[in-house]
Amino acid sequence: KQPNRGHLALAELEKIHPDFFLVTQNVDGLHIRAGSRKLLEMHGNIFINRCTSCSQESNEKILNGEDLLPPKCKFCGNFLRPGIVWFGESYDQEKLNFSIQRMENTNLLLVLGTSGLVSMPVYLTQVAKRSGAILIEINPERSSFSSSVDLFIQGKTGEILPELVSEIVA
Repeated sequence: KQPNRGHLALAELEKIHPDFFLVTQNVDGLHIRAGSRKLLEMHGNIFINRCTSCSQESNEKILNGEDLLPPKCKFCGNFLRPGIVWFGESYDQEKLNFSIQRMENTNLLLVLGTSGLVSMPVYLTQVAKRSGAILIEINPERSSFSSSVDLFIQGKTGEILPELVSEIVA
């Protein structure tokens, strides 16, 4: 899968706005492939492996399709797992604190392509709103965020974001 025009537009926005920062729920690595560097993958990245014991991370390709057992950590020897947050697991506290700090200090928050059914993004949006940020939601349909945003734009992020960024750049 390749980054879409929305991913590329966010990477472009990062280049032109020094305070831009992206917090994403996506685990597919497409933001990185699009060129985003100032980002936090809140739910992790499926292409990163994490040790179940020592939490060391690695992005080495470790499965060959013939392995019957999960790969082992080269640091402690315990099993590796995908570096993502599964439903019911806790968020990494350092990432969470960093995200909260960013939300407390943002002027503008774009809420993009999410249903608002996952509690942490909802909480982060509330933090930004309480801190005085302007909230803009871009979604194909209204979500649980829609009633609290300052502007709702109906549509797909891959179509709307490139237009929005081109207006900002112009």
